Amino acid sequence: MHSRPIRAEGLHQPLLLPCLPAVKAVPVAPLRELIMLIPRPLWSEFTQVNVSESLGFCGQHVFGNLHELMFWLGYGQPPHGNRALPFQLYMRPLHRSLFIEDLLSQCVTIPARTQLHQYLPERVWRRFTAAAESRR
Repeated sequence: MHSRPIRAEGLHQPLLLPCLPAVKAVPVAPLRELIMLIPRPLWSEFTQVNVSESLGFCGQHVFGNLHELMFWLGYGQPPHGNRALPFQLYMRPLHRSLFIEDLLSQCVTIPARTQLHQYLPERVWRRFTAAAESRR
């Protein structure tokens, strides 16, 4: 924390008041944005989530469920000053959109597709729907 000088009336010396560190926004991670569309009660049904290059990260990281993954992605953690969150060190630029099928293919167990279709918007199923229609 640093100080900034303030001149008060009647004082010959500047009064030093502490400045709070600037709070920066957490960088957008497409994977976090996709998971935020899934209702939290279903997060525990996605198990052994393998985060790798196909989801926009370098290396390979395995998480027990989406709750653990979202904590790693900075969900609910305000950034402090210039401190980087763990996921920022492994992010790779994604040159495509992420779809729910990308996430489902990286999990050992997943909730029933009927549950997911009930909650998730159609735009996250676009690739899956297009692939199913092309097989007809």
